[in-house]
Amino acid sequence: MIELHTMVPAFGLPTFTPFGLKLILYLRMASLPFRIVVEHDPSRGPKGKFPWIVDGERTLADSGFIVRYLEERFNPGLDHHLTAEARARAHALRRMLEESLCFSILYFRWVDDATYRTATDVALVGMPRPVRAVARPLIRRRILRDLRGQGVLRHAPEEVAQLGRADLDALAQQLGDQPHVMGAKPCSLDATVAAFLAVLLRVPFDNPLARAARRHDNLVRYTNRMERVWEAGGAFGERDGASGQGRAPA
Repeated sequence: MIELHTMVPAFGLPTFTPFGLKLILYLRMASLPFRIVVEHDPSRGPKGKFPWIVDGERTLADSGFIVRYLEERFNPGLDHHLTAEARARAHALRRMLEESLCFSILYFRWVDDATYRTATDVALVGMPRPVRAVARPLIRRRILRDLRGQGVLRHAPEEVAQLGRADLDALAQQLGDQPHVMGAKPCSLDATVAAFLAVLLRVPFDNPLARAARRHDNLVRYTNRMERVWEAGGAFGERDGASGQGRAPA
């Protein structure tokens, strides 16, 4: 059985990282059996970041490479119905979320003092209190250093909000009135989209991006529909609450 190693649950979500939630959603949509292993130390993973999977003797990190591996190994067919043009558009949308919107989310999560304290209280809950007191500022400095290197920390807050709102506007335009991002049927992109919307709409941090997401009624409705996938008894799979095991629907 696949083991998904990811961060702690938080705010009603099965994990605090959007990339871990992306994989939970993908595994359930693909009806692949798995169990969640909660980790507190990302350095235990092969790339020093959450999440990673263990499948037999294989250990893989990076959600994009993990999805590609799962598609090649198990061939769940989530994207078989997409045309070449639709696959290209889905790829561009995925990169927009993971390489643009993601950094705007991180900016507002780690720059604001109150949000940073709440986020680390949750993320570091498994650490002893003295260790947490030391680790918290170290992690913040590392993330802010990465955000400066990426470029987003060089902008004013309103400029960062402007970038994030543009991504959300584009996503809302693509979704329109469709039940799924690419049309009538779900595809692997939905796992990414639902995960990033969940951390904006389900995590109680008030910031310009969360407010912008709430202004798009179709994004809110879409997140409500996709919520059943990560909750027990979801349409694409169920979750054993005792073990964190994903099961294919009967």
